[in-house]
Amino acid sequence: MKNLRKLFAYSLFVFAFSSHSFSQTVADSALVTFQVDMNTVTSSFTTPEVNGTFNNWCGDCWSMTDSNNDNVWEISGMVLKNTPLEFKFSADGWGIQENLFPGDPCTVTAWGYTNRTLNVSNDSTLDVVCWESCGPCGGAPSAYNVTFQVDMNGVSGFTIPEVNGTFNNWCGSCWQMSDNDGDNVWDFTTLLAPGIYDFKYSADNWNIQESLDSSLWCVNTVIDTTLPSGYAANRSFEVISSDITLDVVPWNQCEALTVVNGCTDNTVNIVTKYMKEKNIPGFIYEVEEGWKGFGWNRDHLFQKIQSIDHDCDWIVKYDCDEYLEVKEGFNW
Repeated sequence: MKNLRKLFAYSLFVFAFSSHSFSQTVADSALVTFQVDMNTVTSSFTTPEVNGTFNNWCGDCWSMTDSNNDNVWEISGMVLKNTPLEFKFSADGWGIQENLFPGDPCTVTAWGYTNRTLNVSNDSTLDVVCWESCGPCGGAPSAYNVTFQVDMNGVSGFTIPEVNGTFNNWCGSCWQMSDNDGDNVWDFTTLLAPGIYDFKYSADNWNIQESLDSSLWCVNTVIDTTLPSGYAANRSFEVISSDITLDVVPWNQCEALTVVNGCTDNTVNIVTKYMKEKNIPGFIYEVEEGWKGFGWNRDHLFQKIQSIDHDCDWIVKYDCDEYLEVKEGFNW
């Protein structure tokens, strides 16, 4: 019994010491004033609040005030200095909350959650920011819609595909895709800030994932010494200044087979890839009767596709103003 009493007393001592060691004091804290402009918020709300790692995401315990009725709300509170912190604005005890954009300069994303960042060394008054933005209201958009699309036909052993990338810290199943029309082409749309991103498709929280060939034109390789290959092979894209919809792509591939005049022919994929790999000027364009054409240098065209079996009719444009019509059974 004495040993149990000693152990209990020691446990209380350790707990008391630990609690005291990690408590926040005036010396290691800074007074921070938070400000948010709610003029663009369309959802109904009464009182905004600040939630973060510094108040244990407590709900409405840090309620804000608007003394001059301009709908710019503020609150001041003590936070630890020289410490990476996260926070976001919400209202009415989490009745509504910000949907922040991964990749924005004022945010950090981990495990599917995107929050504002904060790290201060002295008392600070933060700039007024617009709800769900890094800057003031009325500025240029800080993020744009990006739609991802993957064709899972031919892929087995999965339930729900997902998008993983540098924009969500490769979080697993946090960005699950949907297939509303049941055609097994899955999509997901989100807001992303301007920038260049790497990503890949996976499913069921990384249960399966794409194994992309580094030689594919749509694949970006990045050195990663933790991998057996020494590099990571991912898809990539850039957000510039507008919404974008990424092409539908098959699992592990850059381009889908093109259906022309009711038949399927892989020629357009081979030619397009070759053009991009060799930096040959040209373009794919629509021509009458639903045929496909490609801009191509004649010599390279003959060199690359002489051995291809065609089951469709094609029109190939070359040398600026000449046309060659290719019919079924044409003898190259």
